[in-house]
Amino acid sequence: MKLPTQLSGLGTTGLTGIVLMVLHVTGYLTGWAWPILYVFLIITGIGQENRKG
Repeated sequence: MKLPTQLSGLGTTGLTGIVLMVLHVTGYLTGWAWPILYVFLIITGIGQENRKG
């Protein structure tokens, strides 16, 4: 059995998207464009995570 050599973690892009989403949901960020930005960042982070493997 081969153990993974690379630790899987949350990338900077996905983490930024999640932080922006939390700030928007809690009311610290207001405006109509924030959901577009953080959804794009989260999806990009998912794509980068799948590409690393």
